[in-house]
Amino acid sequence: MHTPPRGVLFDVDGTLVDSNDANAHAWVDAMQMEGHEVAFDTVRPLIGMGADKVLPQVLGIAKETEEGQRISQHRKDIYKQQYMPHLNAFPGALELLERMRGQGLKLLIATTAEPEELQGVLPLLGPNASTLFADAATAKEAGQSKPDGDVVQVAVERSGYRAEELVMIGDTPYDSEAAAKVGVQTIAFRSGGWSDEDLTKAIAVYDGPADLLAHYETSVFVTGKETRNDSPQNVAQGGQDDTNREHSKGGYQQGQGNESSQQDTHVPGHAELLPPLASAQGGQDDTNREHSKGGYQQG
Repeated sequence: MHTPPRGVLFDVDGTLVDSNDANAHAWVDAMQMEGHEVAFDTVRPLIGMGADKVLPQVLGIAKETEEGQRISQHRKDIYKQQYMPHLNAFPGALELLERMRGQGLKLLIATTAEPEELQGVLPLLGPNASTLFADAATAKEAGQSKPDGDVVQVAVERSGYRAEELVMIGDTPYDSEAAAKVGVQTIAFRSGGWSDEDLTKAIAVYDGPADLLAHYETSVFVTGKETRNDSPQNVAQGGQDDTNREHSKGGYQQGQGNESSQQDTHVPGHAELLPPLASAQGGQDDTNREHSKGGYQQG
């Protein structure tokens, strides 16, 4: 990319909102309700995927089975009732969105979260944060969750721009994989707990919203230039000049690289974790959503 993008696709959980731990614990708790004792470390590396990926990989059952549906519903209920009230946005999240909108960028959401869960966390960014987004693609629109490209493809189509005119911002390798499948380049945040070594498909890596905001003037959004090694071969491989960033080893780093939230978001008695949200077949009836100049309208 050599010109600034025209639009930005945002993941939300772990990218704008510090909800990874909460989502993950909800998965572990939900599985336990059905008699499955699953270690935190088993689930955590799968966070960023949806139920269609998590359940088969962890328990060997399909999301569509009766047990899969029960666990998915348990997770939704647990997340909403026990964890969502304790969540906070990452520092700088709202300011970053406002900076981008002020520049004239079109902002959209591309998440495997369920619509009702997205509606629950967006107000954490600010009372009018939803108006900053032109539209949102969620699990309801995605046949398959990340790292499949379904939800990103929907967001690209709704943006009105070509894939090469967009950048996605996410916090897991699954965001980069999903975006790459539809031709969108990615900026990664370390806020999801992954090491730089696992985020090499991104064109740039930042600690989180506040870090990108602090370096905004030298970012692709202003310069139109890769912050990694800009050689054609390196760009094609999604690579980066190692002199420009630090690499931490060993995949997902629990408790490492996350930006501090404005408040303590951890529920007492729990470790660290997050899960993705279930993806569903079929599209969403646009008559059920309002589109206005004021941005994405929740509910």
